[in-house]
Amino acid sequence: MEIERRRQQLNAIPLAIGVGLGLAPIALFWMRFFPPLRPFDFTPPAPDWYWIGLSFVPYFVSMGRPRELRLPGMELFHRAAPDGVWINARLRAIDPNYRVVRKRAELQAQLQSSLTGERAHWMFLILSALTAVFALQLGERWTAAVLLAGNVAYNVYPILHQRNKRARMLSILARSKLL
Repeated sequence: MEIERRRQQLNAIPLAIGVGLGLAPIALFWMRFFPPLRPFDFTPPAPDWYWIGLSFVPYFVSMGRPRELRLPGMELFHRAAPDGVWINARLRAIDPNYRVVRKRAELQAQLQSSLTGERAHWMFLILSALTAVFALQLGERWTAAVLLAGNVAYNVYPILHQRNKRARMLSILARSKLL
């Protein structure tokens, strides 16, 4: 169990970086719309709150069969992601027999976890994109640019990473005739 505790600690590093890149700018943008946090000189426009419901669409549609897709920076992202190459190398230095997936049941759980992660990132991608559009409507171009850049780092690459991960796992299952 010591190795699992270490795995959770190491995985917290890229997760914290991702939250700083993706969620923090959205939170800072929206904080000023809530009365207790609203600046005195800020007159809030009326956003259309119904579009927040659009961000939940990924939970109601099929994600389809994934295939591997490589974009510039994907290899670096794969190394730095939670349970990525860098973290697994550190854990294998502690325990040479360490593997994230050891059994078929664990592989099925990883597939489901990957699908859930992809849906969550799609949700945040939509929410962040709509927030950036709203920032543009307010005339805040730099805010919109920061939101879009964070969106790519926090959502686009993780979505592609999850799809690639599932494609590799399904390929392993197909080759081993476990599917």
